[in-house]
Amino acid sequence: MPLEKPYVPLRLFDYQQPAELVTVMRDALLAHKRYYDAGVLHGKICPQAIMRVPDESAVVGVRGILLDLDGSLGSRSAGTPDPKAAPGV
Repeated sequence: MPLEKPYVPLRLFDYQQPAELVTVMRDALLAHKRYYDAGVLHGKICPQAIMRVPDESAVVGVRGILLDLDGSLGSRSAGTPDPKAAPGV
């Protein structure tokens, strides 16, 4: 759902309640999985790359976003094996 007015992302560590932190981390992990499924490795996930944004439709009023893709490791090429396909994984 697009935000109707400009907003400033909130830092990860400035959460108001534990449920906010859990929600934001879940959203960041889901974003990372979507990037990975698209062949992009983020390369530098850290607290500064995860931000909270207001979302009135969310139960706790915030969502998480994963920023700083400019340091990503790019796409896996067709010849690069997928680590999930490795034996024993």
